[in-house]
Amino acid sequence: MVPEAVASTIVPGAPTATPAACASPPRLPTRPPRSHTTTSGGSRTTPTATINWKTRQVRCPAGRTSSHWNPVKQHGKDAIVITFSVLTCRDCPLQKQCTASRTGRRMLTLRPEELHENLARARAEQKTDTWKNKYALRAGVEGTINQALDITGFRRARYRGLPKVRLHHAFSATALNVIRLDAHWTTGPLDRPRTSRLERLSYRLSA
Repeated sequence: MVPEAVASTIVPGAPTATPAACASPPRLPTRPPRSHTTTSGGSRTTPTATINWKTRQVRCPAGRTSSHWNPVKQHGKDAIVITFSVLTCRDCPLQKQCTASRTGRRMLTLRPEELHENLARARAEQKTDTWKNKYALRAGVEGTINQALDITGFRRARYRGLPKVRLHHAFSATALNVIRLDAHWTTGPLDRPRTSRLERLSYRLSA
């Protein structure tokens, strides 16, 4: 739950969210598929595979079908492991685009149908300009809250009693305002994303 003092923090140069924009907040960004190739609705540009949930088969970009469909448990969650035969993938002209495994055969790990379809719709939605514009507002607010957590540490209350905790939040928001105003006036607006030290070092080495 976000403290009232932090929720009303002034962010110089940040856009102001209108009631209409806040009425339907965007979903959190979904990660792209980890597989070498993608299924329908994936976000990568490699060849896609077609899933037939009724027959429990997957058809690869070359038009060949999978040989095994195994429901499993992974990290306590339901998943489906699809395997293509080695003989099917061995002489396929698209093998290098589909798999990098040593055995040379394609394997896919999917979530159950309903969850898979929801992920596909979410990945397609987050490519639209409407979703990006809405999430830009949320990203600014989350950046402010994350900075407040790093600087003031108000995730845990330092004092007992609501009046003291409320005063702590008010002072924390005031300090955050002063820091951000100083950064805005001396080093420019806070409009750049955060980068790790390793990423900044790589930029310097490549310059």
